[in-house]
Amino acid sequence: MNKNTLIVLGFLLLCIFLSLDKKEGFATINISEFEGACNADGTTCIVEATGSLGGNCLPSTDQSLYILSPGEAERDTHKESFNITASGCSGSAYPIPGQTISAQVCSNEGEAYTLSGCASKCTNAYQGAGGKPGYNVSLPQYVSPLEGTRGIVDVDEGSCTDGQMLPAINTCFNKDGTINGAETPERCRLARGIWYDSSGNNPIKLVCDNPDINSNYSVIGCEPACYSRISDLDQYMTTSDLSNQNKEIIQILHRTNPSTSDTEIITPQSSETPYNMTETNLNPGNFIVTGEPQITNFSSSPDGTPIPVDFAGVVDSSQGCNLSSPNTDLQRKYPVSGLFPVCDSQTHECLNFNITYDSGAPLNITDFKNTMDTNAGEIGIPDDELENYKNSLYYYRRYKDRDDKTHIEGQIRCNNDPTSPFHCIITDPSPPSPWYFKPLWRLMSPQSDHVDCNHVCQEVGLNCTTGEIDISEGNNQEDKMRNIISRLNLVDPDGYLEMINGYRGIDPDPAGLNFNNYDEMCVSYGGAESVPVDKMYNPEPWYANLLTSTSLPFGFISKEQSGYGVGHACYITQDTDTFIQSCGSEWMDNVTTNGQVISPICHCSNP
Repeated sequence: MNKNTLIVLGFLLLCIFLSLDKKEGFATINISEFEGACNADGTTCIVEATGSLGGNCLPSTDQSLYILSPGEAERDTHKESFNITASGCSGSAYPIPGQTISAQVCSNEGEAYTLSGCASKCTNAYQGAGGKPGYNVSLPQYVSPLEGTRGIVDVDEGSCTDGQMLPAINTCFNKDGTINGAETPERCRLARGIWYDSSGNNPIKLVCDNPDINSNYSVIGCEPACYSRISDLDQYMTTSDLSNQNKEIIQILHRTNPSTSDTEIITPQSSETPYNMTETNLNPGNFIVTGEPQITNFSSSPDGTPIPVDFAGVVDSSQGCNLSSPNTDLQRKYPVSGLFPVCDSQTHECLNFNITYDSGAPLNITDFKNTMDTNAGEIGIPDDELENYKNSLYYYRRYKDRDDKTHIEGQIRCNNDPTSPFHCIITDPSPPSPWYFKPLWRLMSPQSDHVDCNHVCQEVGLNCTTGEIDISEGNNQEDKMRNIISRLNLVDPDGYLEMINGYRGIDPDPAGLNFNNYDEMCVSYGGAESVPVDKMYNPEPWYANLLTSTSLPFGFISKEQSGYGVGHACYITQDTDTFIQSCGSEWMDNVTTNGQVISPICHCSNP
């Protein structure tokens, strides 16, 4: 056996040894060393390498992004004979600014060769699917994040499909195509969104933001219309699936026999609702919807005898649907509220209410009635009237608002007949008025006795109110004054105000005792023979000075021969929403005390 044969056999034995030893690897044959060993001991060897040389590189996973040469059949991926070059980016990629497009051989056997300089474009997620639903637009296969304005590309021709998808108006899109709920351009910018203004002429846009995170570009510019309460009422209401909290339900405890407490639950018949809507625009960004009440037929079963129920109230339909709601079942539903069954005042007293629940809302009228036990004591219902109170529940409507909160609209209906099991009384006690009339400088003996607001308020167990006092209720100065006059309390501190004879007995009906005895011109009708002097319009010099005060809120009318202070305040002289009263000075003594106005009436508050 010659030397060459021995060398070849030795090489084969080495490979077999590595295999039998279960080692993964390969033999590296150095041409020069092989040739030297072969020519040892005078033996002549001729060595010629054919085919590829060096370790073999794996294909790059990015090769689809590049234009490579030579063709795939001629490419040599071995390290020493590597022949792949990159001349550009393919149609699915774009050149990365600042980088050179190149192909680099791998460093080690079994590694992929390196391609650099190109990155993936965003792809069309709707390829082969007929385009994005709701959009009439031709979509390219790829969009680069360098196209348009930082990857936001306007589409020259495109439209939204009629009906369910409408051009976006006053809407903020996220770059992934979702709607984020920002309601102004400023908030949209802070949310890094794309704002569609109120023009309705914004183009459809393709958005390629970051292909490494989202490989598909988004298509924006159209938004779903809110469901119609006319044609899509079944999306809103149910009469059977009462446990579905995303559906509205309406129930009435119909009183089958007024002489007993017997009731049956009735619901609106199919496709009927108390809300008669006019839907001018169901686009959430330009939502224009109004409504009015209408008679609605109820029944205890789908084919039951219809019971017409008339509704009244003011429909609140000011808010469109919330397309960004986390509750996807609510995204296209707009809320309405404000209607209740008509209450016949000849036979009933009614209390309408709307309760908002963050969670745990009663799911039906029976559940709600059962909760009335818990709050009965809180609102002063005695135990012996509890059943009447619970029986008074008549109407129940459950709905969700755009913030996914549950509302219960309801009506308590009290029968006026004291013998009825549904009898109850609804009262609305008003809080005590804080306003008190102050008799001004009564010229009684001794004449030095005066009355200030500290004195007046103490007589009724209160304190004179300090600081700014709100008198903003009213559309104008006279309305503000009349609002206060209608709530004035009369007090007689220490007998200063003669309740029968008036001042010195001259005026048997001093105007100060009746603050409603004036007409629209603020003319007081007291019992004095002389015509009342209207100091508002014919002021004496000292009073004219008062009227120029920027703080004086009240005018004052008194009668001749009645004495100052017997007349009444009937007008606000300055257009102000607050005033500061002087608690310790009599009005006629000092015009102001430390800049505080001395008023003919007093505002008192709890100690």
